[in-house]
Amino acid sequence: MWKNLMCGKKLDSSVTDDDTVNITITNVFGYSNKGDSAIVLSMLDALNKELGDVEIAIESWHPELDQDIYKNCRVFDRLWKGRRCEKFGNFSPYPENLLESVTKLPYLINSIQSNNGPLSESIFLSSKEEELISQLQESDVIVSVGGGFLLGSIESLVHLYSLKIATLSNTPVVIYAQSIGPFDNKLVRELAASVLQNVDYITVRDNISKENLESMGVTSPKIEVTADAAFLFEPEYTSNIKDINNDINNSGFSVGITVRNWRYPNSKNPNKKRKNYRQQLSKFVDYINSEYADHIYFFNHTEQDSAEAERIIDMSSCESDITNLRSDIPPRNLKHLIGKMDLFVGTRMHSTIFSMEMGVPTISIAYLPKSIDLMQRVNLDKYVIPIEKTNKNDLQIMLDNIIRNEQEYLQTMTKKIQRLRKLARKNVEIVNKHAQS
Repeated sequence: MWKNLMCGKKLDSSVTDDDTVNITITNVFGYSNKGDSAIVLSMLDALNKELGDVEIAIESWHPELDQDIYKNCRVFDRLWKGRRCEKFGNFSPYPENLLESVTKLPYLINSIQSNNGPLSESIFLSSKEEELISQLQESDVIVSVGGGFLLGSIESLVHLYSLKIATLSNTPVVIYAQSIGPFDNKLVRELAASVLQNVDYITVRDNISKENLESMGVTSPKIEVTADAAFLFEPEYTSNIKDINNDINNSGFSVGITVRNWRYPNSKNPNKKRKNYRQQLSKFVDYINSEYADHIYFFNHTEQDSAEAERIIDMSSCESDITNLRSDIPPRNLKHLIGKMDLFVGTRMHSTIFSMEMGVPTISIAYLPKSIDLMQRVNLDKYVIPIEKTNKNDLQIMLDNIIRNEQEYLQTMTKKIQRLRKLARKNVEIVNKHAQS
C-alpha cells in the first residue's frame, strides 16, 4: 500500500482544474505565534498574486486553529505528532504512542543509507495520513514553509520526517526562505543533510544558513540567499484595534518593545542569563521613559511573551507610562500598530521586520544568528546586540545614536529594505518555476 502510494506516478486530481496550480505547504507551526503566522500569510498572499489560480493545502501542527484562520486552504494534521515537552520548552519529537516511534524514527534514520529507497510496508498509516500523502503526490509543487525550525535540536526530526516523505512524492520540493542549522547533534545533522540533499531547491533567509548547508555537504539542490517571506507582509487596520490605535495616536513619542523568555540552550547557567536580560531591559525601559518616551508599548507575539513583558514591567519604575498590549492582536493589525511607533526595540525578529518595513528606527536584541544577519544586511549591525549580552548601557548608546542620526539611519534602512523586498519576491518566483516544471 505504502509503496504504491509514495513511489508511483502522480494520482489524477479531481479537486483542481487543468489550469489550477496545486500547492502543499508543509511544516507549518501554527497561528499562535505572530511571526510564524506572518510568514504563512505572506506566502499565501504572494503565491496567489504570482500564480493566480491556485489551490493550497497546509500541513499544520495546529490544524483545528489554522483551518479557521486559513479559510481558503485545506488544512491537514502533521505526519508525525509529537507531544509537548516542557523540558525542551517547545514541541518534542516524542510520539503520542509507541507505534509512531517504532514505525517512523527507524525509517528516518535508515534514510541516511537508503537515500530514496521504498518505504517499509510495515509502517502503519491512519486514513488522515494517507490523505495528506495523496495530497503531496497530487501537488504541482511542495513548499516547506519559511521560518526557522531546522536548527539542530532533536525537535527537528518531526519536520525532517515530513520533508523526507515529500521528497518521495514525485513532486518538486522547494525550501522557502528558511534559517537552517547549525546542527550540533551528529545524528540530526546527518539526517538533515540526507533529506535536504534530495529536495529540488533551497532558499534561505540568511547567509549563515547557506554556510551551514555547505559545511554539511548539501550540494545537489541550488542554495540561494533570498529574504524572509514577511518582507511582503501587508499591514491592516480594522475596527477591533480602534481603541489601541487611538490611544497610540494620542500618546506623543511612543516606543515599542518585544521580548521573549529565551531558553539560552548553550549556556551553563541559563537562569543567570535570563535574570540579566530582565534586569537590563527594565533599566533600559526606565531610561527610555525618563529621557525620550511619552509612552512605551509592549507588543506580544505569544502569551508567553506577554508574561515576560509583565515581569520586566514589574521590575521597572514607570508602570503608569507602559502598556502591555494583549497577545491576541492579529499579525496584520500588529504590524499596523508597530508602524505607529517612533522607535522600536525588538527581541522577536519578525517584530523588527515589521518595524523596519514600516519605516521605524529599530534596535534588535538577537536570540539567534538570524537577527544579527538581518541587521548586517541592512547595514545597521551596530544596532543589534546578542541576547546573552543584553546591557542597558550598550542599548542606551544605540538609542542615543539613533536619536542624533535619525535621518541617516532611515536613509540606510529604507534603501536596504527595498532590496530585501525584491529578494523576498524571488522566493515565490522560484516556487512558480518548479510548479510549472
